[in-house]
Amino acid sequence: MGMNTASVQRLYVAYFNRPADPVGLAVYEGKLPSDTAATYEQLLALAEEFFSPSVEYTTNFAGKSDTQKINQLYQNIFGREADAPGLIGWATALTDGSLTIAEAALQMSYSAQLTDATVVAARIEAATTFTAGLDTAEEITGYGGDAAAAEGRTYLSQISGA
Repeated sequence: MGMNTASVQRLYVAYFNRPADPVGLAVYEGKLPSDTAATYEQLLALAEEFFSPSVEYTTNFAGKSDTQKINQLYQNIFGREADAPGLIGWATALTDGSLTIAEAALQMSYSAQLTDATVVAARIEAATTFTAGLDTAEEITGYGGDAAAAEGRTYLSQISGA
């Protein structure tokens, strides 16, 4: 496990609601420092990459309203529906342009409190364990596509704050 494995897994959980695939993890982790924890600015730049060309991001978020996007992030990060004050606050920030979806995802996952913080940590740990368990060439190549992503989402769905 690298210095910033958990940070990359955090982004996979937030955006895709699944553990990282080993190749994607290596690619994104390679864009971060190997000897120090990534800064917020470095993670934000990486987070912006997750949705610009990504078919998976487009499938999960394209065409959704800002409130639907925030609710999706709540589902992905915390394993639950957004509460009304959170939904309104985060969606308003997206709508008025004071936050991007990447900023919302990072801030939401890093500022989690109480049960939500426990769920975030557990989901990142589970994602890291899942990806580390893909340790043969067959498993690594097999964890790709819609069916594999669904398997990863099912694995993480066991961890929720609901």
